[in-house]
Amino acid sequence: SLRYNKDGSMLASVGTDGSVCFYEGKGMGLIQRLEKVHQSSIFACAWNRGGSHLLTCGADGFVRLLDAKSGTVVHEWDVVTSQLLGQEKGEKVPLGAMLLGCTFIEGDVPVAVGFNGQIALLPMPSSVG
Repeated sequence: SLRYNKDGSMLASVGTDGSVCFYEGKGMGLIQRLEKVHQSSIFACAWNRGGSHLLTCGADGFVRLLDAKSGTVVHEWDVVTSQLLGQEKGEKVPLGAMLLGCTFIEGDVPVAVGFNGQIALLPMPSSVG
């Protein structure tokens, strides 16, 4: 998945290796590569309205929020555990729990959609501004 931020100054790329790459929007020069952001494939990404944070989701059932400038994960949501209570830690993520899409809705509220059709509205941490 590829997504430009709002002003086109930065491009984010996510893929099957679980990494995130940030590129300069016009010249396409690599700014930074973040490896192992997810344990497996990242299926989607989305920029917040201000273009400062990137939301990612994938096959591991997690949604992660990255600070685009520092390249750090500032928050994560374990959607699998919240949707599938009782799953033993370390078990393979069930097919239905894989997260296929994510975005921000009005007011920069993170949202993720699972293969099972469930939609998760995620609480934005107060520490992220």
